[in-house]
Amino acid sequence: MIRIEGVEKGYRKKGGTYVPILSIPHLRFGEGETVSLVGPSGCGKTTFLHLVSGILLPEKGRVFFRDQDLTKLSERGRDRFRARHIGYVHQTFNLLPPFSALENVILGAFFAGRSGRATRDAARALLERVGLSDRMENRPGELSVGQQQRVALARAMINAPELILADEPLGSQDPETGQAVLELLLELVRESGATLLMVTHDHRTAEILDRRVDMREFALGMGEPAR
Repeated sequence: MIRIEGVEKGYRKKGGTYVPILSIPHLRFGEGETVSLVGPSGCGKTTFLHLVSGILLPEKGRVFFRDQDLTKLSERGRDRFRARHIGYVHQTFNLLPPFSALENVILGAFFAGRSGRATRDAARALLERVGLSDRMENRPGELSVGQQQRVALARAMINAPELILADEPLGSQDPETGQAVLELLLELVRESGATLLMVTHDHRTAEILDRRVDMREFALGMGEPAR
């Protein structure tokens, strides 16, 4: 489903010197696969998610989502493709404070070009599914951390994405809340058949997913991955 071929990503220092940070000769992720992305801070895990989703483009190489080469799309084309095919779950949730839980979920559909009664009904159904049937009209500031994360999960699922990217989705939560959110995320992913790529520092979380990828294998200057 996801295919990375000969990808290199880096940055330019002041003065123009190019510094490569990621080099990925070849990497594949299958349909419905759940994958943990592990490694120390600074090894390129978030950068990798941005490459897979088309937020960033590589300096070299190609990123395929099924048969679509994301590097061949314009910025607007990548934004549209991402909204329709990819759900993103951030550590900080990225909910919009002025809007209710229901409106935040609906906005996820709006950016994919969907609106109307059917979309509102789908958003309501998802919030009920994540246990927030009585919190739909509450704004993010009126919700607990765990409830905000559930809204973020519902928003990520509103377009029935084929790929879910989760960047440390449990990092800001206590162990009990984090475990409940993880179980819910995996339920939603498995019910939908989506592929999941999750950045995590928790080895217990990494172990329950189908596959583990240590990003130090592809990070330049970070040493060897643990075996």
